[in-house]
Amino acid sequence: MKGLMGKMKQFLVAGILIVSFYSTGYCQQVDFKGQMSATLVVNQDRRADQFVGLRYIPEMFVSAGAGFYFYGAVNGYKNYQGNSLANFSSEERIKIYRLWLRFSRPQYEFRLGLQKINFGPAFLLRPLMWFDRIDPRDPLQLTDGVWGLLFRYYFLNNANIWLWALYGNDETKGWEFFPTNKHEPEYGGRVQLPLFRGEIGATVHFRKANFVNEFSIDNSSQKTDFSETRFAFDGKWDAEIGLWFEVAASHWDDKAIPFNYQTMATIGADYTFPMERDCIF
Repeated sequence: MKGLMGKMKQFLVAGILIVSFYSTGYCQQVDFKGQMSATLVVNQDRRADQFVGLRYIPEMFVSAGAGFYFYGAVNGYKNYQGNSLANFSSEERIKIYRLWLRFSRPQYEFRLGLQKINFGPAFLLRPLMWFDRIDPRDPLQLTDGVWGLLFRYYFLNNANIWLWALYGNDETKGWEFFPTNKHEPEYGGRVQLPLFRGEIGATVHFRKANFVNEFSIDNSSQKTDFSETRFAFDGKWDAEIGLWFEVAASHWDDKAIPFNYQTMATIGADYTFPMERDCIF
């Protein structure tokens, strides 16, 4: 299993080269674009730190025809922080932001690689924030992706099914307390069904995680693996006002953990006020 992630990345790179070559040879569409943003934080107290940041995300999208697509993006940033010109520290980083291949047809799609997987109707308090960490205050809605394979099928009545398998994501994501065992795959699925003037969804996810035993009742070992199972229900309706809810529960199957259940729930509503303005010339 140790070399599986490396082989998957090699396969993905090979696929990208094939798609790019196919696209060039058959004159398909290749788009390049980028997103640049700057951040400036100024404190009136001269003893407090000031902050300056610059971020650039170049993107490439290739449509190779026959339902094949490639998307890649790099996230690079440089930050300066300090309370004087002589006391500034800097931080910079460049990393892969997105890297996936997609094969799609009118009613289904497969997507393989580093991608964003998110769902659920909530905006602020999101129990279904399982695979992303989108900050609602962030106008760019940036978040790290996950490595995996995603399949989605869309029925003609607007119902849809999601299935996914993740591997190689050894850092915590979403609401996770403990990282996933990097040698174990994660898998799950989701069903969304139309209901009245909205939709309802059910989601499940399974993974093996590593638990560092410093919080454990049983200190017989330094680290242990345990299974986590997640279930969730959510819904959203348009009934003059928008109504939604999300309920999620997690169960950790390990006696060494002092707490074995976690539940989260949120309910919300929104309404758009019409604004009419008469102009007289």
